[in-house]
Amino acid sequence: MYYVVFGLLYFISLLPWRILYILSDLAFVIIYYLIGYRKEVVADNLLHAFPGKSEEEKKQIAKKFFRYFCDNWVETLKLLSISKKGFDQRVSGNYSVFVESHATGRSLQGNFGHFFNWEMLNRSLPVNQPYTFVAAYLPQKNQLVDRLIKYIRSKWGSPMIPSTDMARAIIPWRKKQS
Repeated sequence: MYYVVFGLLYFISLLPWRILYILSDLAFVIIYYLIGYRKEVVADNLLHAFPGKSEEEKKQIAKKFFRYFCDNWVETLKLLSISKKGFDQRVSGNYSVFVESHATGRSLQGNFGHFFNWEMLNRSLPVNQPYTFVAAYLPQKNQLVDRLIKYIRSKWGSPMIPSTDMARAIIPWRKKQS
């Protein structure tokens, strides 16, 4: 089943960005207006995060979230087939802090938030800086989805460590005590 799903998603990932974003817009309409996927959870989170905002303002934030959510998925899907050249045309960054720190022999740990497509960062860092970029991930209950996510995230060389094993992996003395 994995190979059937992978093949279908890979085929879709070959579509041009413009078509993928049209599919994202369609997914937004389906998820937000027809299915209502997790609308109550988002509304509750916005109620707690922005108690002073009006209902209309929270509704607009929710819509933006769902649009971003759908865009995030099509961008992640595109990572199945995108070339390094195609990727570098869309994503850039200043990696000098990594290069400078590595040149001095120092270790470096970065903690990044989810204000952007995390998968894009996960693909950019391993090939644009000298450190081994180790990525923590939360194993998924669905084995097919878990395997697909691990493939996308490790395609360009990032070792994947389940978040439950992260402390043991980055703290050598703790590994010896286990």
